[in-house]
Amino acid sequence: MAKTISDKIHGIGTDIFQDLDILEKDTQGWSSTGESFNEAIKKLKPKTIIEVGTWKGASAINMAKLTLAEGVSDVELEIVCVDTFLGSYEHYCTMGTFDLLETRKNGRPKIYDQFLSNIVHEKLQDVITPFPVDSGNGALALKDWNVKADLIYIDAAHDYEYVKIDLFRYSEVLREGGYMIIDDWHHNPIKTAAKEVFGDKVVDFHGKAAWIK
Repeated sequence: MAKTISDKIHGIGTDIFQDLDILEKDTQGWSSTGESFNEAIKKLKPKTIIEVGTWKGASAINMAKLTLAEGVSDVELEIVCVDTFLGSYEHYCTMGTFDLLETRKNGRPKIYDQFLSNIVHEKLQDVITPFPVDSGNGALALKDWNVKADLIYIDAAHDYEYVKIDLFRYSEVLREGGYMIIDDWHHNPIKTAAKEVFGDKVVDFHGKAAWIK
């Protein structure tokens, strides 16, 4: 069933999975499961989740399964994954391209194709909505559409300036009482940015961080 936000992004009734050349399942990722997701989803039973930085979709798939297990139906649930699906500075420079970006077509990484394929393998096409755009423009669009998410997971840029912008902009599309979970809490630029945006209201949360609006 089409979702409200999906209709805004892709057009009403558009099947983005049509004619997809499905790749072998590959849900390689980082810190895609854990108690932070479990606790937040048990507490919130969210119907609208925004993931900022999704890579191949492992954490989105995990959140979808956890939420459905809590009794939220696939008709009610929409997880919007904001990502350019092109990789980031780290992949090209500090981490090297090696196997992370080796699969390309005409020079363009096939991460989006892999993401879509993984969603099909998990039969979550009606639940997970990709938003293939940079995080800044994604936040502005979601705000313009008056989206109010129950849960937002921030796992995009890792440098101070971009993280600070993401935290501020996405705080505006989180509902009152909603949770924002912040990944890579061990990384000092992320801690600094979060403390500047949320002050003492951002707290350690099972190895990640959380801010409750």
